[in-house]
Amino acid sequence: TPTITLNGTISTVGAAATTTGGNGGTVLFNNNVVLGAGTTINTNGGAAVTEGTGGNVTFSGTVTAAQTLTVNAGTGEITTLGAVGTSGTKLAAMSLTSNSIAIGAAVYGSSTILLQPGEVGRSIGIGGAAGDYALSVAEIGFLQNGFTSITIGRSNGTHAIIVNAITFNDPVT
Repeated sequence: TPTITLNGTISTVGAAATTTGGNGGTVLFNNNVVLGAGTTINTNGGAAVTEGTGGNVTFSGTVTAAQTLTVNAGTGEITTLGAVGTSGTKLAAMSLTSNSIAIGAAVYGSSTILLQPGEVGRSIGIGGAAGDYALSVAEIGFLQNGFTSITIGRSNGTHAIIVNAITFNDPVT
């Protein structure tokens, strides 16, 4: 499977799309990403939000700009180690699709955020609850106030969703 490693600061100018091909792949952003326009990163072989292969997407630095961000890692993992947005420059709509997710820093948004597993039947655990697609208390805490809505799960999902006691800053579905 292919791996794309980007070590310098990445700045998109127009609408950007990165697809790693039909067998999944890995995209590593080892520095900051500045979105100049709406951006889509797809390691699910070019497929839309469907089941299939996938690769990991890792953001080691910050992701900034008031733009949309769509990441489809399919059966792979999405990892954020740096902040996504800032308190002054929040990202617009975000869609993050992967079979596992690791949110390691603040995520700021001024629109919607969709967090969903790549597989329709993958169970979801929220706030430390059991589930294959797990969002811990700390990860939920990284979702900063300002989203118009937070959606966790697929609209066509057949998955169990287990939620422990947790507080969200914005409306959740």
